[in-house]
Amino acid sequence: MPDFADRLKQLRLQRKLTQEELAKALNVTQNAIFNWENAKREPNMDMISKMADLFNVPMSYLMEGNKIYGRFVREFIELANGKIPAALQ
Repeated sequence: MPDFADRLKQLRLQRKLTQEELAKALNVTQNAIFNWENAKREPNMDMISKMADLFNVPMSYLMEGNKIYGRFVREFIELANGKIPAALQ
């Protein structure tokens, strides 16, 4: 199953964008794109939202199977059940 890094790179290449061009479109450094595509770092939720808009894909497509997605789902469930997630306390 592809992870975030693989999906990001695949989407970038499908659009025929360089890392530098994608970085400019997202207002980040080329190094950030490199780190995300090589699974050295993960972007925050706001950045994932920007990427989803840019590539016209659901955020869930980018996050599926990743730690960040699992954390998001857990926190959402806690909020839905009236609890404050530990990360927000």
